[in-house]
Amino acid sequence: MMKQATVPGRRPWAGLAGAALVLTVTGCGSGTNPAETAGPNTTAAATSAASSAGGSTEPTPSAIASPAEPTVSPTASATAGGGSSQDAQPRDEVFTTEAGTVSLSIPAGWTVSCVVCSDSSAQPPAGVTERYEITDKDDDIIVNLTTVSGARDGDGAYPALVETLEAEPLTSTPSHQEDASVYFLAQHLAENPEFEMSSRWGAATEGLLVEVADLPDAVDPNSPESVQAAWIHVMTDEYPVKDFTGLYLRTSIPLPMVEALTGEQGDEAMRAFLSTTEYRELKRMMSSVAVHEDAIPDFEDSVPSATTTP
Repeated sequence: MMKQATVPGRRPWAGLAGAALVLTVTGCGSGTNPAETAGPNTTAAATSAASSAGGSTEPTPSAIASPAEPTVSPTASATAGGGSSQDAQPRDEVFTTEAGTVSLSIPAGWTVSCVVCSDSSAQPPAGVTERYEITDKDDDIIVNLTTVSGARDGDGAYPALVETLEAEPLTSTPSHQEDASVYFLAQHLAENPEFEMSSRWGAATEGLLVEVADLPDAVDPNSPESVQAAWIHVMTDEYPVKDFTGLYLRTSIPLPMVEALTGEQGDEAMRAFLSTTEYRELKRMMSSVAVHEDAIPDFEDSVPSATTTP
């Protein structure tokens, strides 16, 4: 597949992606800090304004492997942007975690690497069962997929909401929290000056948070409360009320990166990003998430090993 044309003003950002990640998840070593996604994180939601994202590509049952053989397998071609182009689009591929609990449709050229799985050399943080990094074709965007089991954490410090750029209910994904729905969320956030926080955007103090999370029906996706209310997707209702098994699926993109990808500045860059190929592919992938409850282990069960097959 040919690389997309470079956007004017684009510049590389060191440290945003590891070198040469591969889609075959075998022999992976430990990567970036798993604890970063292990605790409650920020997020929110709002009405979609100008997204040209293509429809999500749902994983097909025949493409999902058993827990012993998570796979990456082709799905039907997806038309990025949902336009009227007659050009054939590259195929997405369905990736299933080694435990068999979560599947995603991975766009062509994106790569997956395990951080916490059976082949990891490092001891995972408490409660983390699996973690993967999914990187776009230009190594600009890293999506973290982390599954956790354990006690619910308390509230922490949260960034301030600048603007909710998009919030779309994922109606095919059930929420196991009472009076809540699962959302695809894109929010422009800034570090809160009232709290001392280690920035999720490196040297930047603001950026874009894109994630899939449960949002209580009583919370307005445009409100500041949404940042704290939507932070995880609870994967099953089979656990005690004080415990849960959940999925963190998110990426934090610093404002300088968004500006480099769009050639715009500030708020205009954030809005322009929703029309880029990177965002369309990101939304399509994250909106395709599927949870397989029958594969979710009990707390005491160990995480099974796995491989990825073409």
